[in-house]
Order: sequence, then structure tokens, then C-alpha cells
Amino acid sequence: MAKQNKANNELLIGLYYNIKTSMLNITNVIEKVEDSRLKKLLKAQLDDYTRYQDTIEDLAQVYKIDVLDNSVFKKAHMWIMVNMAMFFDKSNRKIASMNIYGTTMGIIDLIGLMSDCKKACSEFISLANQILELEQSNIQALKPYLLKENQLKKSKQTPSNEQSKPVKNINQITPNKDGKNTNESSQDDLYGKE
Repeated sequence: MAKQNKANNELLIGLYYNIKTSMLNITNVIEKVEDSRLKKLLKAQLDDYTRYQDTIEDLAQVYKIDVLDNSVFKKAHMWIMVNMAMFFDKSNRKIASMNIYGTTMGIIDLIGLMSDCKKACSEFISLANQILELEQSNIQALKPYLLKENQLKKSKQTPSNEQSKPVKNINQITPNKDGKNTNESSQDDLYGKE
């Protein structure tokens, strides 16, 4: 019973730390988001984390577990890191990648925590699995934002009246003994132009 109590304490405190860190990460970036769809997605993720925070706080009261909030130093450090990273780049891609990175770190910590706390009660294990699924789902929801702006930039660079042509591999162009390309490629061919 003592081992289960210890595992319960460690798991619930770890889950609380995980949730609070995720919430803080989103809170730090959401005001800088200009894209309304990305902002809506982050708000929905924040709402999900808030519900889990409330659940954990309720369980902590029932089981008499003292869940500790992130320290002031950690909050300040995270705020500085987020703001420094976004100072020059507030693109959807940067925001999504920062949140994916943070969530991935949370998943790694959570899997380790679950492994260390196998003796925790089934209610806490179930909660940990739900949070793990949420974090995996959050990453999947953010992945399109890594690609979207990149694709938009490509489409803006290619005039709409031209078909995009494949770029030849420079290794496929080999000069013959006269110094001319054996595949009759010119610089225009190399870059996919006629």
C-alpha cells in the first residue's frame, strides 16, 4: 500500500507539472499568433489542458496529495525562451514547431513517469494514458502548420501561369569529352526551364 501511495503521489504531481507546463507554453505564445485558425486550435488545446488541470486538482484533494505548481524561476525562464525564439519569427511554422517540440518533451517525460509509477492506482494510470493520447493528438493537429506556410511560399514564387517543372539532379548532368553535357542539358534545363 505504501508503494502505491508513493506511486500515486509521484504520478499525480508529474501529471500536474506536465499539464501546467503545456498550459504555460500555449499561454506564452497564443497572443502572438496572427492566424485565426491556429489561434483557435491552440485555444482548444489550452481548454483541454485546463480540464485536466481541474481533474488533477480534484483528485489531489480526494487523495490528499500536494501538487506543486511550476516555480517562478521556471515560468520566467520559459517566458524568456519563448519570447526570444519568437522575437524574429512569429510565423505559424515557428509557433507550431515550438509547441510540437514542447509537447514532445512532455510525452517523453510522461512515458518515463508512467514507467516509474506502474504501481499507481488504475484511476491515475488511466488519467496518464488520456493525457498521453491528448498530447499525441495535439502534435498531429499542429503538423499541418509546419508545411502550410512552406507550400504557400512555393506557390507565391511560381507564377500561376507556369507549370512547375521538376528540377534535374545536378549529378545527372555529365560533360562529354568536348565539355558539353551529354544529356543536352543547359543551365535552363537544370533549373527546369525551356
